[in-house]
Amino acid sequence: MPAGQVRLDYATQKEFLEHLFKGCLIRLGSRREYSERRRRLSQLDLDVRSGDYTPYPTLALLSAPKGMGVPRFIPVFTLRDYAVFFGCVRAIDEQLAENATPGTFGGWSLGGARRRAEGIQAKTFIKEAVDDYYGPPSAYNPAAWVKNWNEFWKLLLLGFREADDDSCFVMFDVANFYDSIDLTRLERQIRDICPGENLPIEVLFFLLGAWNNRQTSYSRSSKGLPQDVIGDCSRVLANGYLIPYDRAVRARAEAVSATRYMRYADDMVISAPSQRDCERMLLFAAEELNRLGLNINVSKVKYLRRAEFNAYWGFDVMTALETKATLAHGVRLLRERWDDGAYHRRDTAARRALGLLTQRPDLQGERAWLHEQLMAGTGQLVALSERQMAALVLIAARPRQALARLTEVAASADYSSPKLRLIRCAEMLQDTPGLKAACLRVPGALGGEDADPAVRQALQRSSAWRR
Repeated sequence: MPAGQVRLDYATQKEFLEHLFKGCLIRLGSRREYSERRRRLSQLDLDVRSGDYTPYPTLALLSAPKGMGVPRFIPVFTLRDYAVFFGCVRAIDEQLAENATPGTFGGWSLGGARRRAEGIQAKTFIKEAVDDYYGPPSAYNPAAWVKNWNEFWKLLLLGFREADDDSCFVMFDVANFYDSIDLTRLERQIRDICPGENLPIEVLFFLLGAWNNRQTSYSRSSKGLPQDVIGDCSRVLANGYLIPYDRAVRARAEAVSATRYMRYADDMVISAPSQRDCERMLLFAAEELNRLGLNINVSKVKYLRRAEFNAYWGFDVMTALETKATLAHGVRLLRERWDDGAYHRRDTAARRALGLLTQRPDLQGERAWLHEQLMAGTGQLVALSERQMAALVLIAARPRQALARLTEVAASADYSSPKLRLIRCAEMLQDTPGLKAACLRVPGALGGEDADPAVRQALQRSSAWRR
């Protein structure tokens, strides 16, 4: 498709539409709509080109646990608005990726130019690490590392591999990042980087200014990106917003001896020879963020020495959990550190182990222990994805009881996201021998007249898709 057009051609949208219909937390269309997706996309393209496109009201507002009892609200757009959002972002994706700073990563779930560029960079990290004998302490399976590079802990382990034992690290993030992004400034930056893409940029910022009319009473939004249920579209824009900041901080780090900067989404890490050096770098970072109208989240700032940094991330645990062959060792390490206050990635490691344990029925003891730990509290259960919920059921000695427990926890949760994930989990498990009846009981347990609007939408659309 030529430059200057919203990318609404089927070749560009095909995989994204597949995800919207089949992989999204709330299915965004029926089977009939899925069969008509080409025709609907063509009509949408005509509407955009003719100026007849306008965003629809959001379908629902999801609530998800953010931590400390604070919810994160996530809007769910209509299928057509997601297609437009995606098509606009695709038009500027390549040029934004070309301007990205080395050592910065987005945390992508779908594809795109920025993800491809980051993959090349990460694979270079891995090759250099193996060549220098720093490599995945497992060089157990370097090929698996290359395939699954897009995990923050791996990038940290490889990116900071040359920091010596006396190094200091500072970890921090941006306070209310997405909500604080100035749309006027973002539009100006994108126009500077992407000349010739006027129509996609016009449509994009029309959508970003009008998607939440219900909340703004038709006043155009001037600040904030939607943390949409798909995620990658807003991530591309959020990463683009930080391009000037990334350049400035990386340049400062390169000008200081033995100092390195890395960013993954809005989580940032700087290493330097001493804490004083880290403090100076953090001050510089805060000044550069302030130029963009952003601030550091003071409660998330942590200074760690090298040994503390390694313990915090548990690199050896995560590395051992990379393959089925080393899984038993990884679970043993996780079990030894389960109550270690210096280890802060316990839940991440547990969720990682879940998927692999479904492939190792011989590790009965490890499966039973992990199942017991995760079932012990509701906080860990409501944070599981739909696939992790399914894995937790499958490793249980009594799968029906495990699914019933998940249903009980999700039904009583104050947030809608665990309920939506359980609906998708039940869809995944309904053909598993012995679980069909339990899966069919899930909608009844989560529905009802007082059900959250997002949950009602999910149940209706799940039922429509089955028809």
